[in-house]
Amino acid sequence: MSPRLSIPASLLALLAACSDPSHAPGVPTDVGAVALSDASLDVGPLRACPGASLAPGLSCEVLGGALAAPRDVCITRDGAIYVTEMGDGAIVRLDGDRFVAVATGLMAPIGLREVTDGALLVGEEGARSVSRVDRTTGARTLLAGDLGAVTYLALDASGAVYASSFDNLGPFGTGRVTRIDPVTREATRYATGLNVPEGLFVDASGALFVAEWQAPSSVRRFAPGGGTVGTSTVVTTGLSNVYGLLPDGAGGFFVGDHAGRVLRQRADATSEVVIDHIGRPGGMARTADGALLIAEFVDFGARGRLLRVTGLR
Repeated sequence: MSPRLSIPASLLALLAACSDPSHAPGVPTDVGAVALSDASLDVGPLRACPGASLAPGLSCEVLGGALAAPRDVCITRDGAIYVTEMGDGAIVRLDGDRFVAVATGLMAPIGLREVTDGALLVGEEGARSVSRVDRTTGARTLLAGDLGAVTYLALDASGAVYASSFDNLGPFGTGRVTRIDPVTREATRYATGLNVPEGLFVDASGALFVAEWQAPSSVRRFAPGGGTVGTSTVVTTGLSNVYGLLPDGAGGFFVGDHAGRVLRQRADATSEVVIDHIGRPGGMARTADGALLIAEFVDFGARGRLLRVTGLR
């Protein structure tokens, strides 16, 4: 972590547990072997995705230079691309072949989304909060605090904000999704009993899909209105510590896990591996032309990349 971050000791212990396969249930011990070394990442922007395996017809390239433990990516309505750097406590914007800082001094930022007025929303795991960020000045305004360790964010059609969070890595069932009213800022527990929830989205029907990081990892669907984990339906299993989750625009979704792969589950429940043998994928986004952007987290304290996969239909 960057020295300029002021992270509570409890969070530092949590991060250490997550980065140490001997303390994080289900994390494969060979994930780092598929990632590039820091030295090779720092030699400037790489255009290919060395070592990656892709589904037939797809190609992959790296956008910009190295990133400090990137966790999420957001494409705003004007086409700008933003990434959270958990390792440097920053939000950066892709500017040509490099990244420029938009906001700094954040406490382990993860989830990133744009709201209707063009501001960014960021979830800070270390600050246990969700804040608005002015894209011009980088100034932050608290939207909701005391939420637990916040991971990813989602919005529904009404503009309500959903934040995944958890209190600790055990015992099971301490995670939840909180709904935040964009006008009153009232925060209400929406889905409870989850095992370290991470990526999430709300579909057109109002159903909530949320990924659980802690083994046995899964993707769950909550009916509109939310509820307890017992009322949800498991829609995907066989995953290894999930971070990113993104709707595919055709009734299915993309999901990335610590096995170093991104899978696409289609509306008919069939699935395929889109890309494999990369560092741990984090948040994802789709460009206007259908390309898939992946924040390749790799690991705590490591350098990652922003990947673009093209050729998807």
